[in-house]
Amino acid sequence: MLNAAIVGCGWVSDWHVADGLGHLPDRFRLLACCDTNPERLDAFATRYETPRKVTNYDAVLAMADIDVVVICTPPVEP
Repeated sequence: MLNAAIVGCGWVSDWHVADGLGHLPDRFRLLACCDTNPERLDAFATRYETPRKVTNYDAVLAMADIDVVVICTPPVEP
């Protein structure tokens, strides 16, 4: 089983959990979520019973047990 983290807890992250990771519960476990907006972060963590929540991407990368990071942030204009 792979431990996953979601970065960006907006509407796109819901798709990735509900239509992606959620369909493969024997392969993925959602352990962490990250967002700079505390209210959105709290709502996502509650909705998907995510045990860890952080507001800094570096904190996700520092988690030694995270195998997969799903980036769900808006694109950056060049």
